[in-house]
Amino acid sequence: MPRAVVVLGVTCGVLVVVAAAAVAAYKIAYPSYTHRLRLTVEVSVDGQVRSGSGVIEITWRSQPKIGDAPGWLCSKKGDAVLVELGNGHRVFALVRQVGDDRGNRREDICVLALRSYGLSVEQGAFDALSHKRGRIAVVERVMPTFLTFTDTGDPASAIVVRPRDFPSLLGGAKLVGVWVELTGEPITRGVVETVPAVAKLIKEYTGREQGRPGVFPLWGTDFTQPLEAQTPYVRRPPHPRAPE
Repeated sequence: MPRAVVVLGVTCGVLVVVAAAAVAAYKIAYPSYTHRLRLTVEVSVDGQVRSGSGVIEITWRSQPKIGDAPGWLCSKKGDAVLVELGNGHRVFALVRQVGDDRGNRREDICVLALRSYGLSVEQGAFDALSHKRGRIAVVERVMPTFLTFTDTGDPASAIVVRPRDFPSLLGGAKLVGVWVELTGEPITRGVVETVPAVAKLIKEYTGREQGRPGVFPLWGTDFTQPLEAQTPYVRRPPHPRAPE
């Protein structure tokens, strides 16, 4: 075998080993953590408790802090939790957080489990969260955003329901509580098909805010993330701009 071929083969082998070592070193220095969380919502209706639950997946990835870049990035997979209340009422716990009427920004659902267990966004906290067992009440500052439709076929009829407004907007229903627990169960899907307004929103309004005055601005990803996992509902390409 020609010497040049041998040298090339050795060089390629060394490069592969170096690259593999670099990848391994990066993963050690900048780890990622994935947790599956069962979110349960309980609502009292005429003295009876109605509940809904679903499993979402939260992944945190660390990265080098360069400039203003955050040290951790979060991604979510899963659907909003639906609670059927009866008498035509239903409420969703969204996978997006919405600020309150005073302009206070709520923390993202990514930190829902961390904050409920009194943990912060850091490597040691993710290790600690991995060993938690049993369900715990979700604390107020990371309580999911609740939403209902006054018309189940019209996405523009969406209303954000604050916990104190459950009785007035949902036929006397009262929010009992929200709980979170770690689980190994599969991610919950299928919320898109449960209410026509949601299916219509995903199919026709994805990536576009509702434009009517006074209407809550909805996105398809409020109900399901990542959106591409919900077939046949996929992101619509942006409309091409008309020539000037």
